[in-house]
Amino acid sequence: MAGLHVRLAWHFRIMQNNDQEQRFLKLALKKYFESLMSDDFRGSSISETRIYYLIGELSRRTRQSEQALKYFSKGIELQSRSTEP
Repeated sequence: MAGLHVRLAWHFRIMQNNDQEQRFLKLALKKYFESLMSDDFRGSSISETRIYYLIGELSRRTRQSEQALKYFSKGIELQSRSTEP
């Protein structure tokens, strides 16, 4: 569902409808956050690192800078741990 919200936000960005774009970005953010908290993304094609990145990016685009920084940092930390020997 979150992916659909992101695609709708892109559509509204192209249509230059900022209110609807922001609405769907916030809905996507909520769904990705719920997915992270409930671990329901496990077993799907999306990784935990990608969930952190998406939450960070959606937070940034919805002007939630502190939350964006927090989730970008978590994603980078997780990525660096997963590639170390």
